[in-house]
Amino acid sequence: MDNQQFIDTIAAYAVISMKNSKILASLTIAQAILESGWGKSDLAVNGDNLFGIKGEGPAGEIKLLTDLNLRSGPGMQYTVIRVMKAGEAVNGFYNLGGNEWCSANPSYVAFKPYYRVKVTAEALNVRTGPDVKYSIVKQIKQNEIYQTFDYVDGWYKIGTDQWISGAYVVRV
Repeated sequence: MDNQQFIDTIAAYAVISMKNSKILASLTIAQAILESGWGKSDLAVNGDNLFGIKGEGPAGEIKLLTDLNLRSGPGMQYTVIRVMKAGEAVNGFYNLGGNEWCSANPSYVAFKPYYRVKVTAEALNVRTGPDVKYSIVKQIKQNEIYQTFDYVDGWYKIGTDQWISGAYVVRV
C-alpha cells in the first residue's frame, strides 16, 4: 500500500473519531503516520493497531489510546469479535477471557498481572461478576490455565466481565 492509499484507508475513521473526540482528522492521520510508519510498523501489521497502548497499576489495567480490535485468537487471521474504543479501560490483555485477544507485545504495553491459575474442577462456571448471583457466561474445563487481572472476595477476573471462583483453581 502506498502513502496515499494508507491515508485513504484511514481517513473515514479519522473523521468519525473527530466527531467524538473533537481532535482534527488531519492530526489523527498525521499521528497514525508517525506511530505506525505509514501502517508498516509491527503493531500495525501484526496487532491491527496504528497507535500504542500503555498500562499501569497493580491489576494490570490498560488504557487504550486508540480503538483496538479484539480477535477470536492470537493472530491477524482470527475474526474481530468487537472493537475496544479509545479510552476504554480493560483489566488485562493477552487472552482477555474466552475468545477475546489483544496485543501483548511488551514494546507497546507495560503490564503487571495478578496470577496465572489452573482450573481444578471438571467444569467451572465463568460469571459476569465476582459472586454466584451473577449470570453464567460460559464454562471452562479442568486443567485450562488463565491469566487473572483482579481478585475480589475469593473470585478471580479472567477477562472483560468474566470471573471465576478461587475455590476451584490453583495458582501456577
